[in-house]
Amino acid sequence: MDQVYIGTTNYGRHWLEPLAAASWQRMVRDGCPPAGITDAGRTHEEQVTVFLKYFTTDFASSAKHDQRIWQGRPYWRRPGKPSAATPGSTQARHTFGRALDLNGATKAWVRANGHRYGWIKDLVRGEDWHMEYQPARDVAPVSNPGIGVPGRIPSAPSLTPVAPIPQEDVVVSRAENQQDMAAAVQPLASTLAEVRTALAQIRAGGYAYRLDGGGQGVFIEAGAHSRVWLDQAAYAAAGRPDVLPLPPDSGFWARTVLYSPGELYSREGGDGAAYVLAGRATDGGACLRHIARGEYEAMGSPTITRLPDTHTVWARPVIG
Repeated sequence: MDQVYIGTTNYGRHWLEPLAAASWQRMVRDGCPPAGITDAGRTHEEQVTVFLKYFTTDFASSAKHDQRIWQGRPYWRRPGKPSAATPGSTQARHTFGRALDLNGATKAWVRANGHRYGWIKDLVRGEDWHMEYQPARDVAPVSNPGIGVPGRIPSAPSLTPVAPIPQEDVVVSRAENQQDMAAAVQPLASTLAEVRTALAQIRAGGYAYRLDGGGQGVFIEAGAHSRVWLDQAAYAAAGRPDVLPLPPDSGFWARTVLYSPGELYSREGGDGAAYVLAGRATDGGACLRHIARGEYEAMGSPTITRLPDTHTVWARPVIG
């Protein structure tokens, strides 16, 4: 991720990603006092440091609320400490370079005026100092095709026809049939509701995600445990949201993929074996699952993205 230096305050040297940095510079130009930044962009390592400062695995000494799971272990917030996003999660906006923590006159100015520049307040309960940049809310964003814009969006895979199920000589009552139909449709209805909610959130300024370091497939969150792959048409229908990179150890990739695997991965110069990010490892991130040729064809031959042997995705545990 490109980092743009935006200034040094008593709290250190600060950076943001280019679009957010351009918005900050416009606010300063328009009268925002620049000295009140207490935190801005963070590296993954810095997010880990902040998280461990505010959370503990010792339930007895904790505040006994705000439980998080990180690297397969439960954490609770420390007494008197503010919240912090779990490292590697999609909520860790500081690691995307799109969040600011402010105080004093700077905080007051941004809370009053920041919405015109894409900065949204009160997204974290009890943290009036925390602001997040959403380009979709910026009235005059700076065009930067190298940031927040996905690469090639793979087209939707063709669907493999399913053979018709032969009709069995079974007689059931109308009531029993209606009950069976309701039971079968309910999970699908719940899933569709989650997807509709996810798309509404994306259109309101949310983000989509891709695998950091070369992933081309674009996904969005759906509910608490799922993700959905967006093909070209779905990405356009969602309002072409900004696409942020996530490392392969993020818990996002351990979510269940709805409707389509979206994107498979193979090693550059390897034997062509294909893998999908699926299943949850002990550290909370995703595993790699090998896809056999027959399964690949049954999936509709989805896109395979080749990643270098040095990519961190190959450090994930392999299942199947």
